[in-house]
Amino acid sequence: MTPDGSLAGGSSSSARQTLAGLEKQQTTAAVAGCLIAADAEAALLASLAAAEASHLEVLT
Repeated sequence: MTPDGSLAGGSSSSARQTLAGLEKQQTTAAVAGCLIAADAEAALLASLAAAEASHLEVLT
């Protein structure tokens, strides 16, 4: 992405697919972290997982 917010090369569809893949990875990582984190950290990671999952819904 360029500083003005436009895509730098590639198609919009390709960029969306790339972003969706990254969001899915982050969601998976945050959920996995919830399972091993202490209470306070688990709550924060759960919030992050929910945010990442909502981004994924918008992208797909």
